[in-house]
Amino acid sequence: DWFHTAHFIDHLHHGSQELALLELENHRPLQGFWLPVGFAAVLGKLGRRDEAAAHLDELGRLKPDFASRARELMRRSLKVDAVVDEVIDGLRRAGLTVADGAR
Repeated sequence: DWFHTAHFIDHLHHGSQELALLELENHRPLQGFWLPVGFAAVLGKLGRRDEAAAHLDELGRLKPDFASRARELMRRSLKVDAVVDEVIDGLRRAGLTVADGAR
């Protein structure tokens, strides 16, 4: 799974959202609340806000405090601020109000 997670992140970071979405759909490399984060971020970047809404709802059920802790949680796993910023951008485009937090 980690191999496909790396592909997903690379595609997202380099603006290949369709390929990032294919990684998620075909391999489901992310687990727990990270899967709806991934789907919502990619769908948000693709302008498919209606589809992203279901994933944001699932995220809210799985990790209710995610929006207020998004940057902190992502920095622990993703480590690279530019990648974290890409995911947050996608989540915001999907409709999630993400707290800015310290950079």
